[in-house]
Amino acid sequence: MTFHIDRRLVVLALACVVVTVGCLVVYAVTERWLFLSFVWNLFLAVLPLVASTVVDVHGRVRPWVGWVACAVWLPLFPNTVYVTTDIIHLHRVRFGGDTVTWPFHRYTDDIVAWSQLFVLAALVVLTLYLGLWSLSHVHTFLTARWGQAWALVAVVGVALACGYGIYLGRFVRLNSWEVLRPDTLVPLLVSSANEFTVTFTGLVAAYVLLTYALFWAFADRSPVRLGACPPASLSAPEVDRLPDEAAVSGS
Repeated sequence: MTFHIDRRLVVLALACVVVTVGCLVVYAVTERWLFLSFVWNLFLAVLPLVASTVVDVHGRVRPWVGWVACAVWLPLFPNTVYVTTDIIHLHRVRFGGDTVTWPFHRYTDDIVAWSQLFVLAALVVLTLYLGLWSLSHVHTFLTARWGQAWALVAVVGVALACGYGIYLGRFVRLNSWEVLRPDTLVPLLVSSANEFTVTFTGLVAAYVLLTYALFWAFADRSPVRLGACPPASLSAPEVDRLPDEAAVSGS
């Protein structure tokens, strides 16, 4: 039987479970509905990776499937970065800060307060990674069809679209599915445009490009698959020449 299990998917699945449990525990202790909404935000952040995986797996042999999946992915992608702005909700949590003699401060020893901080921080890291990985799928797809230069231009465009999408979500309170209602969406886009819109969009775009550059620079181009091992009949030099995506068979 042939099987493929990407180690990253296993780790991401476990991380999603851990963060979800963390949000539920914090909600149970604090009764802050915000942490229940974080579970929903995590679900929304998974959807772009699902769409981009379709791009990565099927777009190579069926380009039209890849383009359709890209169209589905684009309005979902801002959800992965949007969670970063949820850090603002920590303003209701008091961590102390009474200055004794600068630079020494007294901080709270309330573990509930710190738990909220670290659960939200884990959520931000997880959703951002989901988004960057999905962007790498789309980037690879576009590179194969448009070349490196135009694919990079597209990535910059995606970052700008992401920044604008987060602005619409945070300040205009629109959701991804609002694209299906252009009759109400277009007037809102026109009425909400101002100098802050442009500045905020550029700021988020710069954040996306910086984090994606780091992700791309350190990404493993040959993911290790669980259960993978070379056939015993191959010699050491032949093992070294095995392709990265080789399937592993076993009975």
